[in-house]
Amino acid sequence: MAKRLVAMLMAAALTLSLAACGNGGSSSSTADSSTSSESSASDSAAADSSDASSEAEDLKESELVTLNIVTMSGGKEESGIAQVEEAMDKILEEKFNVNVKLSFLPYSSYADQISLMLSSGEGVDLLPVYMVNYTACADSGQLYPMDDLIEKYGQGIIEQLGWDNINCGRVGGELFGLTEGRDLAASQGFEYRLDLAEKYNLDMDSVKTLEDLHDVLVTIKE
Repeated sequence: MAKRLVAMLMAAALTLSLAACGNGGSSSSTADSSTSSESSASDSAAADSSDASSEAEDLKESELVTLNIVTMSGGKEESGIAQVEEAMDKILEEKFNVNVKLSFLPYSSYADQISLMLSSGEGVDLLPVYMVNYTACADSGQLYPMDDLIEKYGQGIIEQLGWDNINCGRVGGELFGLTEGRDLAASQGFEYRLDLAEKYNLDMDSVKTLEDLHDVLVTIKE
């Protein structure tokens, strides 16, 4: 059951990554060629849609399955959970005969509660392994390997993350988890001393790009 549940989660992520493409028109002198090209593209799109529908149908459960998804919260009461679950269920039940139960654990006790859930075998289908020893969880069999699942159902994930990022989740050569988007985030900027900016009459509020910074700095004269 666990393998099938993870497969459906990955398939849902793949569905979100799909993009449509269109064809432009052509002049009358190439009308025949254009018609043939558009027809081929249309047939290809129809085939892709049919394959996707067939794949989704293969994943559809014969009986309604509930996925228990656990994540972290700031400790305050989370509002709108029921509305989010309802919106997710509307999509997932139609496609996969699946609904979700969202559980938010407070940051202060997240590690203890997750450790207890994993060690007790409590049914958790998707969770962030955070503030918990990921390698130990994998080695003890608390996490399910997903190599075959991402190869079969996660092509969109592979395209988005790339293997370098995906392979970060391997323990002993097996893949047990995927990096979160926040792990790939980065920001850059400059710091400056306010007293020096005032001394040299630098308009730092106007600096929005590297070019703006250059234009301001070259005005400095001793």
